[in-house]
Amino acid sequence: MRISVDQADPGYQKFRDLQATGAPIARVFVDGVLQHYVITADEDMGYVVKSRRDDEGTVMVDWERDEFLTEKVWGSVVIQLYT
Repeated sequence: MRISVDQADPGYQKFRDLQATGAPIARVFVDGVLQHYVITADEDMGYVVKSRRDDEGTVMVDWERDEFLTEKVWGSVVIQLYT
């Protein structure tokens, strides 16, 4: 399964479909470790994209390119849906 909160990502429609069926919440794990600030998670491809944070937990921004910084984490991805 692939889900995403990024409207430009193919997983966004799955995210919207899940919301429409009662808004389950997803928890995403990589190699058994709960991930935070996930933008996209893909179980088949084995990665998540999430926003980068500094040591204080603040979202990191590239001000010259006017975009939030992200990181891709590879591993065994599990998406758990729960209500």
